[in-house]
Amino acid sequence: MVKLAQNLSRYILKLSLLSAFEKHLEEAYPEHLSTAYMIACPQEDDRQGILQRTVEVFKRKDPQAQVVRCDGAIHSVENILRDLGSVSLFGSFSLVVVDGAEKLRKGGVEALFKQIANPYPKAHLILGFANYKSTSELVQIIKKSAVFLDLTQEKPWERKERIARQIIDWSRTQKKIIDQEVIEYLFQSVGLEWSGLCQELEKLISYVGEKNRISLAQAKEVCSHHQQTTGWQIAESIVWKQEQPMRGVLVDLSTLLALTGQLRYHLHLGCQIASGDHALLKPQLVQKYATLVKKKTPQFFETGLLALLELEILAKSSSLNPELLLDRFIAQLYRSHRAEIC
Repeated sequence: MVKLAQNLSRYILKLSLLSAFEKHLEEAYPEHLSTAYMIACPQEDDRQGILQRTVEVFKRKDPQAQVVRCDGAIHSVENILRDLGSVSLFGSFSLVVVDGAEKLRKGGVEALFKQIANPYPKAHLILGFANYKSTSELVQIIKKSAVFLDLTQEKPWERKERIARQIIDWSRTQKKIIDQEVIEYLFQSVGLEWSGLCQELEKLISYVGEKNRISLAQAKEVCSHHQQTTGWQIAESIVWKQEQPMRGVLVDLSTLLALTGQLRYHLHLGCQIASGDHALLKPQLVQKYATLVKKKTPQFFETGLLALLELEILAKSSSLNPELLLDRFIAQLYRSHRAEIC
């Protein structure tokens, strides 16, 4: 099995930007699409959208292609193999999409591994993961042979830029130009969840009619304003204001994992400002947080980073409620701060 893994390692194509992944798809289309794709993204809404757009590339190649969707928590590897091996009655190939692939059991890993090394003729596999680093042997094997989009280390501002590009691209498909201030207004109104953004964009497209530009005034007339608390605001409140977030903000584990990246940013920022290492920081950031840093000690931020690492390990390896895990992290953070003051 190790030898087989070494033989497959030359096929890996790991990408950390959605734009690079989409460029690869377009360049590979239609004759050189890979037999296996792996998409790792902690936000379920984002991941589902990327999976769907990847499927659409294959459907563009052959609208009659057979698409089978599986859930990693429900379907076994044997079921997936059977679906991959089934012959499409009308289309030129079969496509199997497995979301929640991190939940697949280890049974049958060898068989699936060999299938990727020697793929079924006219069959493609797309795997979606909320997180792949703490999963079964299956994931460690597959990532060595698939075209791999890894968004698990994406920074909050990188995600925001990615979604902004998606909005611009989507608007172009509708033959509309959308102003940047409209995008910012949408982010403030409905957050970064793609399904909510799509709903508002569709309303805007219908509202503007034949006009080719979407303005801020039109957005304010049509779009809902949910007053949604963003993950960035939650992380900022926890680290700098020591505020407990409202119940219900963590929808699922993927939301918590996304929040850990935002918490890490603020804790790292505190460490940098406290140490006096400002060379790589924007002056406005230093000005905004310098006073708050003085109210804490460098140990507060260092302890926070250690507690955050523990939070991530528990989130990825246990079945504890995400809100309980966050409560535990906040308690550790506040307790260390009170001890330092005393």
